[in-house]
Amino acid sequence: MSSDQAHLSDRPAFAALLALLHERKEACKGTPGGSFRGLETLTGFNRSQIEAAFRDRKLALSVKLARALDEALDAGGRIVAARNAAYREQREARDRAYGPVASASGEVAEEDETNRREVLETLAAGASLLAERIGASRRGPTSGDLYAAYRIVADLSARYPTTPHDELLGDVAREWRRAEDLLADGWRSDRYREGYQLVAGQLTYLLSRLAFNMGDYRKTAAFLGLVEEHANACDDPSLRSACATMWSSIFFYEGNYPAALRAAREGLRHRHAYDVARLHSYAARALAALGDDEALYELDRMDAAVRSDAAPEASAEPFLVEDAQGMRAISLARLGRVDEALPLVDASLAGYARLARPSFESVANTHLVRGWALMRADPAEAAASVNRGLAVIDGRPTHTVLHRAVEIASTLRAHRATGPVAELFDRLAVTRLVPRELTA
Repeated sequence: MSSDQAHLSDRPAFAALLALLHERKEACKGTPGGSFRGLETLTGFNRSQIEAAFRDRKLALSVKLARALDEALDAGGRIVAARNAAYREQREARDRAYGPVASASGEVAEEDETNRREVLETLAAGASLLAERIGASRRGPTSGDLYAAYRIVADLSARYPTTPHDELLGDVAREWRRAEDLLADGWRSDRYREGYQLVAGQLTYLLSRLAFNMGDYRKTAAFLGLVEEHANACDDPSLRSACATMWSSIFFYEGNYPAALRAAREGLRHRHAYDVARLHSYAARALAALGDDEALYELDRMDAAVRSDAAPEASAEPFLVEDAQGMRAISLARLGRVDEALPLVDASLAGYARLARPSFESVANTHLVRGWALMRADPAEAAASVNRGLAVIDGRPTHTVLHRAVEIASTLRAHRATGPVAELFDRLAVTRLVPRELTA
């Protein structure tokens, strides 16, 4: 363990977990359980993941790894129990600072990827059941109920770009449970039917964003199907436009660039001003990935449509000048125009630094744009840029950032002996959303 343990004085449960892990590993000295390489073989987990669990900088022990270590180190359930106590301690500290966050089951959500997936599964099931409850209510909603629902969506939309997704998911779950009865009532009420269809669509779209940022395209698509039903029921262009942005993203990150381009252009047909700049930027990134200079035309259309003063909507945070600079930079880099891209990265990051609470995902992705631009000319600086981006999302796993980080790391594999590149692979190795074969 580190010699400097002062920062653990107010985290006794975490300190106890670390002490137990090191005590059991020492007790297994001379057997496979006494070394990290041996534990890798016994547990089936990557060595870097195991080493991270033993460090005192950050609580990084999943439920599955805790169980595997408990068995490998013959701890008789003590490691699992100590891990749970440490996460409760962390959760309670966060609750004191920010207020409690409930999961869909009414329990407070832990910072654990498995738990987030389970919450999303529960929410998806709850969403699909809403339609079956139409007509079951006896009370008609009021205009006040509808206004309150609008405010819930506005608050969640505003918080999305700056709130860790595990915390936001708990809030969405809690508000979903509160709103479920009202949504069913709203569908029954002719007077407020369209308003409640819109709210239902917006809440469901927020869930699709959270699923996408877990890298779960299947659940994302399931939520989008529900959003499209609500959009058809209330004939709302904002929901249809939002769905187009998400479908374009799904196709883009799957590597289906022609489909990503078609989805973005389909979204532009709805002429929803809030999304126009973003949709042009999505068309541009797809074209740039295809090596098509028509991306430059889409980037000019993007710049002309930027509306930085817009209030946040459920579809995404407002598309700022800094976002446009970042999207132009990555498109130019993909087209091989690196010298034009790098100054735009600097301008974008400087702009974000002036904002009170910039989107952590946008800032991280902009650092990765520099990594993408330099990954062949300067592998060390490319990796350093990616590391800075990953540091921005530390503790807040975000699919778009990790996806691009993996792409860049795959290109830099031949330079793993270089310090920043080695650090990059170490960072990715402890992230459960990254394929193990990349860091093995």
